[in-house]
Amino acid sequence: MSRWCGKCDFRDALSIHFDDNFDYFMQRTKGIIYQRQGKEVIEITITQPADLIPYYPHIIGVMESCPQGAYIRISEHSYLDTRIREIGEFNEKYPDWKHSTVYYEMQKAKLAALYEKEKAKPIKEQGIVDD
Repeated sequence: MSRWCGKCDFRDALSIHFDDNFDYFMQRTKGIIYQRQGKEVIEITITQPADLIPYYPHIIGVMESCPQGAYIRISEHSYLDTRIREIGEFNEKYPDWKHSTVYYEMQKAKLAALYEKEKAKPIKEQGIVDD
């Protein structure tokens, strides 16, 4: 599981399917990933390993691979953002739940801190690896 969001996310897919090799990723995807934006699907151009970082906590919606290349479509929102929204909705729906506000704020802060900590880590110049 990813340390980004606890789910098999985009970061995990890079590790599993592209062996943390940025050149291989670029060769297979031609430097393009896709993201759902409402009812539209937009192209995101990747030129360097750092361009991938904001998308690490996104969940893979579609991933296809064939000898000619690979197609990756990620979720509109990161899993962290989705989870924070869901916790907030639960808090609004059940305002009398014991500790709901405290739990929501703790989870929100924990997820935000994790994302910022991971985002700040350096990336090796020759690959996707962020260690």
